[in-house]
Amino acid sequence: MIDPVFLVGAHRSGTTLLRLMIDSHPQIHFPGESEFITQLMNDNCEPPPIQEYHDFLQFDRVFLERNLTLNQNLSFTALVNDFLVQENTQNLPVYGTTIHVNFACLAKLWPQAKFIYLYRDPRDVAKSCVKLGWSGNTWYGVEGWLKAEQYLSRLQKMITPNQLLLISYEDLIKNPPEILTQICRFIGVEFSEKMFDFIENSTYNYPDPKYLAQWKKQLSPQEIQWIEYRVGELLSMRGYEASEQPPIAVNALLLGRLKISNVLGRLNSQIKRYGLSLVILEIVGRRLKIKSLKRKVQLKLNEIRRQRVK
Repeated sequence: MIDPVFLVGAHRSGTTLLRLMIDSHPQIHFPGESEFITQLMNDNCEPPPIQEYHDFLQFDRVFLERNLTLNQNLSFTALVNDFLVQENTQNLPVYGTTIHVNFACLAKLWPQAKFIYLYRDPRDVAKSCVKLGWSGNTWYGVEGWLKAEQYLSRLQKMITPNQLLLISYEDLIKNPPEILTQICRFIGVEFSEKMFDFIENSTYNYPDPKYLAQWKKQLSPQEIQWIEYRVGELLSMRGYEASEQPPIAVNALLLGRLKISNVLGRLNSQIKRYGLSLVILEIVGRRLKIKSLKRKVQLKLNEIRRQRVK
């Protein structure tokens, strides 16, 4: 077993940018997201039936792109560890990967692992999720942020304090050298200026503080109210100030409207991205559990997603 470093947090929290920085360090190998490790684990961190997991990997875009060897004779725990071993082809001192889903379960698979939790203003996270079409409104757009906080709470009960480092996305953007030095110290390596070489090897630019707190310009008062109502005291606990928007009254009628607009918003986004026919086929294959159709459609969706990855 290896003792990896995991970068965890909510989607749209800046994990891709930070991962690129870390991966540029000459002593660290930090490839992309590896959600396929924990995605099928349940709330008790129990692994899925091994054949179900093998079947799942046949459709997972990220797993397929990694060209990893699937050893069907291994148990789930041995198999996911083998994936990490395969990834570290350069045999560098530090290996890590990014996971957003069920990341508390990683502590059960790798008890000695280290974790970097990156968090961002939930209003910017929700805004980004809506912009990408992952959510139909900010009420649902902030759900991933809330789930990440729940995973973090569980994780903290499973590891020692020195296994976890909490980093603010805003601090990273305002002072990259200081925060990266802190991360390197936590990982156990010296800071390297090469961590900024990611600019030459990706489509990402050097962090610019002017892009922080975009929610102030791009969200309506109502959208801000929805987010702040849902996150409650977690907002101030993470060091963010609440807006001056008055509190809202939440009732069954509002929740119903928000649920409908979320479904319609996501559906509309999927149709724009993939086309109506492909969306319909995906729904039919999933609902009727037609494996051949599901695989055919999923591979087409994977290709479209691959082309859109920044």
